[in-house]
Amino acid sequence: MRSLPLGTADDSNTALVCSVTGQSFRICRELGRGEQGVVYEVVDDEGVSLALKVFFSSYSNNHILVEQRLRKLLLCGTPHLSFCWPLGVFCFPFFQVGSLGYTMPLIPSEFVPCSYIYNRSIYLRFLVVLRACQCLAEAFSHLHGKGFVYADYSLNNIYINPVNGRCLIVDVDNVCSLHEPSKLLGTSPFIAPELVNCMRHPDIHSELHSIAVLFFCLIFLRHPFRGRHLLFEKLGMPLSLEELREEGLCYILDRDVEFTFNEFATCENLFRLEKILPSKITSAFRASFVEGLFNPLSRVSLSRWKTVFGEAIRMLDRCPSCGQEIFIIPDIPDTLFVCWFCRATHPPILR
Repeated sequence: MRSLPLGTADDSNTALVCSVTGQSFRICRELGRGEQGVVYEVVDDEGVSLALKVFFSSYSNNHILVEQRLRKLLLCGTPHLSFCWPLGVFCFPFFQVGSLGYTMPLIPSEFVPCSYIYNRSIYLRFLVVLRACQCLAEAFSHLHGKGFVYADYSLNNIYINPVNGRCLIVDVDNVCSLHEPSKLLGTSPFIAPELVNCMRHPDIHSELHSIAVLFFCLIFLRHPFRGRHLLFEKLGMPLSLEELREEGLCYILDRDVEFTFNEFATCENLFRLEKILPSKITSAFRASFVEGLFNPLSRVSLSRWKTVFGEAIRMLDRCPSCGQEIFIIPDIPDTLFVCWFCRATHPPILR
């Protein structure tokens, strides 16, 4: 797409867009598009490469409210370096795509979206996944500390460096204050059950559910619920939490729920991985998805998640026989351990 609204492009493959305040951006290429708008790679007046999101005119009909929210985020400043926070908010009166946009940092090429990991397009070490989860827990903890909720949880909105586990979080334009109604209740795979009937707005407790689902997807590469289709099919219907429970929404690793033979077969690898992981991780998931599924006050806090992941990272080691990552149980020095991968038995590894 080319557009020459308030200037001329001196390169046939680029276009120049100018804001009402005089800033100009040279469009290099389109990075992606969604329901709200288009994201471009641009170069500003000073030669700095940035990402520019321009909202479709149909989305930004309520132009003033969207701009006010963006300027509030800009004024507050980024709560954590993992957020691709707005760097500037601009109006483009003659740009054919839309009239409102904001700039943010570009995502470095070494980062990959979580959807690539979930779909097994790339495999990460335990260490990298745990570091990523710890990083996300810290980032969202800082966001909540500033009085905001994210709400727009998606595997395509979070990027991970597959070498060191560093994370970047995009699409922050839906971030809103805890004290104001959110236009977005959440995305169906991550939405908390109490929001399905659209009678409540996202809060800290609904955020804790969404974040725990994200952690489970990254570690197990599966969604944590049986009956998860209900979160989409029943969205907007006047259902109570008890009715959702009766419809069959439950934790996929809940051993207190009956499994058919076929259901157990599809979850067999999940149960195997559950045995490999440190018990504090599996206990936290159980607290989030069994006790906390229909009782928001029982969900695991982000401070606890950070502690759990930090302890798990310190327990990681390598099997002397096959080199696979293993978790060493601390404080049991006389216990032999068996590698989950090669089944070799070894004396305790002294830490």
